[in-house]
Amino acid sequence: MKVSGPPQGYIRVDLATGETQKWWAGNRCFCEEPLVVPKGDYAWDGSGLGGIGFDLGSATGAGMAAAAAGKEEDCWLLGMVVDHTEAGGGRSSLVVLDGADISAGPVARLWLKHRIPHGLHGAFVPRARAGSGAARSSR
Repeated sequence: MKVSGPPQGYIRVDLATGETQKWWAGNRCFCEEPLVVPKGDYAWDGSGLGGIGFDLGSATGAGMAAAAAGKEEDCWLLGMVVDHTEAGGGRSSLVVLDGADISAGPVARLWLKHRIPHGLHGAFVPRARAGSGAARSSR
């Protein structure tokens, strides 16, 4: 019998070579869907918010595209992790992983004061776009 549980890490798979990189958050530490943020320069084409699977090779229909001929792994992965160990006490953290070397673990980890509920989603909005008010939600 196979069972499924909350994600406990992240994996990067190179579809061309089959190479995989894995980062495991630990027992009783649960990960949320990661957010992909390009490193360095990028161009905003206005077509969407990008996210997992955005096309770094073109500026058409991708939302975000690398201004320079970047590689897919030229990104940061941001993910929320909830630590349900006795020591963690259910606290949440934001981890930052280097897209080129996920298996090295977080390059930064921000512990939050409050637990963030499972299922939180986010979006990367470039600075130029965020200042326009287009990314703000109406109340």
